[in-house]
Amino acid sequence: MDYARLLIADFDVLGAWHHEDSLDGLADFVFWGQDAQKAALSLNAPALSEAEFGWTNLPVEMILERGAAVEEHERTNDLKLATDFRPHSHHWQVMRDSRSSPTESGMTDVDGVQVCNFMTTWGDGLFEVHRDLSNSDELVQIRIEFESR
Repeated sequence: MDYARLLIADFDVLGAWHHEDSLDGLADFVFWGQDAQKAALSLNAPALSEAEFGWTNLPVEMILERGAAVEEHERTNDLKLATDFRPHSHHWQVMRDSRSSPTESGMTDVDGVQVCNFMTTWGDGLFEVHRDLSNSDELVQIRIEFESR
């Protein structure tokens, strides 16, 4: 597990997974934190929610320029911000749904196969994964054991 996220996917489809490359040439840049509203006012960045500011659905190059401007403004003004560059990749697709879902989960299609992502509060680590099979050796369920060690 990495970044407190789990992706359940058919191993064969992972070669088609685009983690960082935009699938549509678009991206988002989001920032939040103690000084986010102050930075947004200075940089004319729209509010995306009560706590988040930035730009969505713009060409990657434009988002990179705006993101660099935010980070430079943060450095030169000693602001406290968290920032996130979000190219419209498969990762962005599952995280978009996970961020807005009450279950913190999301699904997306990768090369014709559905994959499922979900967040945990366990953080990074290695966890046991078990598969339960029927009497005819068909997969019934997958179990992931999260426990303190």
